[in-house]
Amino acid sequence: MGIALLYKPAPRAAMHAKSIGLTGLSRRETGLVGLASVPWMLYNVGYALMLGFVPSLLVRGGLSVEQAGLVLGLSTLLFIGSALLGGASAQWLARPDVVVTLGLLAFTGGLVVLPYAPPWPTLIAVGLLAGPPAGTLAAAPTAVLRPESRGAGMGLFYTAYYVGMALLPPVAGWLQDALGRSAALYFAAAAVLATLPFYVAFRAVSAAREGAVAGADRARQA
Repeated sequence: MGIALLYKPAPRAAMHAKSIGLTGLSRRETGLVGLASVPWMLYNVGYALMLGFVPSLLVRGGLSVEQAGLVLGLSTLLFIGSALLGGASAQWLARPDVVVTLGLLAFTGGLVVLPYAPPWPTLIAVGLLAGPPAGTLAAAPTAVLRPESRGAGMGLFYTAYYVGMALLPPVAGWLQDALGRSAALYFAAAAVLATLPFYVAFRAVSAAREGAVAGADRARQA
């Protein structure tokens, strides 16, 4: 229903742009898309680990299996809603970096204190505050890809994402087995926190490259 009411066709030039394959990506596009894939991957690794390891933490803390599933399910629903609202607010406020930074710091803090804090308010807060960065992180490659290269570029973006999603959670499981307690949750918090410097690096490098390209264009026109 929402798509039917709100969808707007792409600009005519973008609709008729001829798609290119991976070999058609420029070195700039390949490098920036690869860099953009890291924060998106780390963010999702952190969330996946929370879903995987928090239930056992909650049960060890005294909740029943049903209560643990209920609070985590509610947190997940709030996360989905806050991710949608976060993407919209980043556009409305024109301050996506602020939305990403505050959301990642809140998400990290929630994971760190969860083993010691009351689970209900903590997971509700995580659901409300951790979702807003999602839209900006997922859309980052579109800012550096040409219309005709977006198919190949997003394929590269999600390939790197799935590789990281396959490799890092087993590391968290190994740490949990080796160290016990909340080692996997702290690994998740570290992954979410590491998202921020990689995102900042992507923004800085893409801005620097755009400035260099614009300078070269002005020099040619002069």
